[in-house]
Amino acid sequence: MKIQKLHLYGVNPYRAQDTKSDLIRNRQAVNDRLEISHTAKHLSGKTSFEEVRQQKVENLKNQVQDGSYEVDTRELAVNLLNQYRR
Repeated sequence: MKIQKLHLYGVNPYRAQDTKSDLIRNRQAVNDRLEISHTAKHLSGKTSFEEVRQQKVENLKNQVQDGSYEVDTRELAVNLLNQYRR
């Protein structure tokens, strides 16, 4: 008994491959987009906290070197007491 291949009309293996490549091309065509709000742009122009902190440290350093830095003993005592109470 001889079984012959069934003729599968309408099934083309190359067509499936073409469809996959079309899908890949379509996926690559989509571009991501990023929008930055006006507020974010405005805030990015401000000086960063690190720069402000560095400037404050420089000012304190200069005051200590000049001998013009004065410690507020009352404020220091209050802060120390608050720290120990925690």
